[in-house]
Amino acid sequence: MTWKTIIAGVDTTVEGGWAGAVAADLAARGNGTVHLIHATIDATAMTMLPPTVSLDDYTGGLTKAARAAVTDRLGEVVPAEAIDTLEVRIGPPPFVLKEAVQEFGADLVVLGGRHRTAVERWLEGSTAKHLIRSVDVPVLVTVTPKLEVQRVLVAVDLSDLTETTFGVARDWARAFDATLKVVHVVEPLPYDYAGIVQAPESYVQWATEEFEQRMQMAGDDVPEHAVLSGSVGPLVAREAKQWDADLVVVGSHGKGWVDRTLLGSTTYGLLNRLPTSLLVVPAGMARTD
Repeated sequence: MTWKTIIAGVDTTVEGGWAGAVAADLAARGNGTVHLIHATIDATAMTMLPPTVSLDDYTGGLTKAARAAVTDRLGEVVPAEAIDTLEVRIGPPPFVLKEAVQEFGADLVVLGGRHRTAVERWLEGSTAKHLIRSVDVPVLVTVTPKLEVQRVLVAVDLSDLTETTFGVARDWARAFDATLKVVHVVEPLPYDYAGIVQAPESYVQWATEEFEQRMQMAGDDVPEHAVLSGSVGPLVAREAKQWDADLVVVGSHGKGWVDRTLLGSTTYGLLNRLPTSLLVVPAGMARTD
């Protein structure tokens, strides 16, 4: 696995420094390039500028101050050559980072993550969640300033996304010479599946057999794997903790906002809990071996 171009969303928080440090390390590991991007916005102030202050002067001063503050923070953990790539742009972080992904043709985005209370999540929102909705490259949310990966846990379903998610997880495990474990969680069926009435035991058995067949298609290098039954998010988080995973890999199906609101989301649940660093593989991603 090589990362040709990595975008890191950085700011003055400790977690922002982690994102820059991990992105720089991954770029060095994969002989790639890194671009540190900081988004700053003060829309209210822009609409209240006095006539004597031009918009260009205001934004110039804003970006200069932001650059100094971010550089000061990053200097504690990020190599100087990576800090030299820092760009300060005006706008909401999700949109700024999405634009940078498209502009540089990035194949990975790195963000810093932290545990938030429910109130903090509601008030602050999440750049990671917005990006996962809109970009077709993996998004890594790191909870550590150095990504030392010895155990990779990947959660897969039986959809067409399984092959992509599993393949990316296997690539990362190989890149770090790490152990890979695959889990599939069978959730209870709230209604008849495909018009066929199935007892929970029958469905679990069918899903288990289907999962085993797909694992055998991995070839001679079949990793450790298991089928769990219950709610996906909590079980994956529990498995990551019990197995002592360093990285959890999940797929994002790219559902619409209404679907997420009504049905919930395994990915969003894990972002809220962040049992360890999390790599989200988008549904629209095309893998090339």
